[in-house]
Amino acid sequence: MCTDDALCHFDGFAFDVAVDGSDHATIREYDTKLVFVDKFRGTVTGPTGKQLVKTEDAVITEDFLTGNQTWDGVAEGYAFPGGKTLARDVGQIVFDPDGNTVSESGQHPIAEGPGRVAVCNALAP
Repeated sequence: MCTDDALCHFDGFAFDVAVDGSDHATIREYDTKLVFVDKFRGTVTGPTGKQLVKTEDAVITEDFLTGNQTWDGVAEGYAFPGGKTLARDVGQIVFDPDGNTVSESGQHPIAEGPGRVAVCNALAP
């Protein structure tokens, strides 16, 4: 188990969450890029014990030439323990070296904000 001290520290939220799960990553190295195939399944627990199921099933590419990072697939997903999806970033999203969104296709409510607010509201004390 580890602590995520970034997820719910923004816009009036100020609490850490505990993340517990299994992460399977495969890394492929090329001359111009590094490719991670990452699959995570686990739970995120708020300070009072409220839990969400967290998943990730993404291919993450670090482009050495541009410095950009591209995520394809399910970058991050949260669901209630009964299975109902709360928020999920899916499709492709590209970040520049400073973390700014360069381009995206698909839906990314967590990266764009409202999904992250919903996640933190669900986990809040």
